[in-house]
Amino acid sequence: MVTQQGPARDPKAVVQTHPVRVKVYARNGALIEGLAHIKPGAYQRRISDILNLGQMKFMAVTDARYQTPGQGVNESDCVLVNVDDIVMVDTAPPRPGDESREEPLLPGASM
Repeated sequence: MVTQQGPARDPKAVVQTHPVRVKVYARNGALIEGLAHIKPGAYQRRISDILNLGQMKFMAVTDARYQTPGQGVNESDCVLVNVDDIVMVDTAPPRPGDESREEPLLPGASM
């Protein structure tokens, strides 16, 4: 069912995640800062699990600020980073507001 506001939201179609503040350094020299989301108690409970398991081709970084060489700083609600292009990930301590949250399974679905 599709409404004018978008697809109908199934209350079970969310994933409980724990945000981890990261700096992602890409092969092309880009730097992406924001929140990566891990699944507490699941097979992806560490950033290294996301990078090493090979099941995911992209890592989502939300509340992102990013910069590529020769360009200014940009901001985005979500940046998808190709895992094969990641050179290094630096984790940082959480900031106020970085609490666990439920993320919609469908892009653009509201909570």
